[in-house]
Amino acid sequence: MDDRTDAWRLADLLRREHIVCPMDAVDREEAIGALLERLHGAGDGFDVAAARAAVMAREGSGSTNLSPGVALPHARLDGLARPRIAIGVSRGGIPFAAGKPPAHVILLVLTPRSEPGAYLRIVAALMQRLREADVARCVGACESSADILAFFTEGAPDLPPYLSVSHVMRRNPVTMSEADTLADALHAFCTHNVRDIPVIDETGDVRGVVAVEDFLRLSLPEHLLWMQDLSPILHFQPFADVLRKDRETRVADFVREEFVGVAPDLPAIQAARLFLMNKTRQILVVDGRRFLGVIDVEDFVTQLFWA
Repeated sequence: MDDRTDAWRLADLLRREHIVCPMDAVDREEAIGALLERLHGAGDGFDVAAARAAVMAREGSGSTNLSPGVALPHARLDGLARPRIAIGVSRGGIPFAAGKPPAHVILLVLTPRSEPGAYLRIVAALMQRLREADVARCVGACESSADILAFFTEGAPDLPPYLSVSHVMRRNPVTMSEADTLADALHAFCTHNVRDIPVIDETGDVRGVVAVEDFLRLSLPEHLLWMQDLSPILHFQPFADVLRKDRETRVADFVREEFVGVAPDLPAIQAARLFLMNKTRQILVVDGRRFLGVIDVEDFVTQLFWA
C-alpha cells in the first residue's frame, strides 16, 4: 500500500486477518486487547502494551460509541507507518460506555501520531458506509470474516484527500431563536457549559450569535465602562436590573449579527487560520445563510491533537 497519506483508501486499510468473528470478549478492555493482539499477530509491528494504554486512556476521556451498536476505540501511536484497523463482532454485545447500548461491532483504529488528520479522515470514510445501513444488524448477520470484509470494502469510498470543515464541525450544537428570552439564554449557557450560541431563524438561516460576554455588555453599558469610581454599583445594581427583565428581554435585543462563517468544503487548515486571524472561539459552517454546524476552537484542537 502506498504510504502517502493522500493515497490511503479504506479498502486498503481493511484486511481479513484483522477481523475477529465471533468475538468472545465480555468487556471493553478484553475486546480492545483481543483486537490489538490480532493486529500485532498479523505482523503489524507496534508495542502492544503501549497501544493498549493509549487506547484505554482515550476511552477514559469519553465515549467512543460512534452509533447504536458500534464502537470506535482508537489511539495515535509513535512509530506507526500507516493506519491500522481491526474489526470485532460480538453476537451478545459488549458494554463500552455507561448509558449506551452494548457494542456489537467494534472498529479499532490506530493511526500514526505524525498524521494528526488520519483518524478524522478514516472516520469520515467510515461514516459514509455507516450511514448507508444498520451496521450492527448487517454485520451481525454476517457469517464469516470474508462477509464482514465485503460489507465494509465493496464500494468503499476513498479517504478524503484532506480534512474539510464538514469533517470536524459539530452538526447538532446548542442553538437559539430570536424569540427566546434572556432567561432562556442564561439557562442554555449554564446547563450546556458553552460560551457561544448561534441564533437561527425558523427557516434555518443564521441570524447571528450570542456569547457569554454579551451578558456583561447588557449589564454594563459603555458609559459605565469609563467610570473609575464604581462605588455606586458595588452591589451589581445594573445586573439586578437586567435580571428583573430577563423574561421580557428577547435574544433579538442583544444578538450580534457579525460572525465568522465558512462553507462546508473549506479545508480544515483554513479554520485554524481563521481562529487566529479573527480571534474568535467559534466558526459557523453555512451554506449561504443556511446553518449547518459549528467548529469550536476547543473541539477543533481536541480533534486534531487528541481525539
